[in-house]
Amino acid sequence: MNMRDGGQHSHGKKVMEKQLEQQQCRHHYERREARKSDQLQVLWSNPVYG
Repeated sequence: MNMRDGGQHSHGKKVMEKQLEQQQCRHHYERREARKSDQLQVLWSNPVYG
């Protein structure tokens, strides 16, 4: 029973690490996209470029 619990725990830990990795990747992607759209808004709202 202890062996099985330990196995499940280590498997759960791997899954958690993988999910965290994906969340971090998604977070970086969203930040990059947000920065891109912010720059576009600045360009569009700046009368010099209009």
